[in-house]
Amino acid sequence: MSTKADIIFYGGSIITMDENISNGSEAIALAGGLILAVGNINAVFNYVGPNTQVIFLNEQTLMPGFIECHQHACLVALKNSTYTDISSVQYR
Repeated sequence: MSTKADIIFYGGSIITMDENISNGSEAIALAGGLILAVGNINAVFNYVGPNTQVIFLNEQTLMPGFIECHQHACLVALKNSTYTDISSVQYR
């Protein structure tokens, strides 16, 4: 496998909104704005390379394109550094 991930998220539920992919998957690998793999940790971690950023979700849920409509502006501004923008990610 020559393609390595730029970033991998694991340790929480991964919700893809794709009916062909099991919601609640354990991990997701992304590279160059594309999803390389989503599923169990062992399969996704095959995409780890020397420059892959690996992020532990701490049992939280990762969902694409979800916008919380009831955010408190001050709280969001303070916690902005905890979010990762993956809006440009596309399926391969």
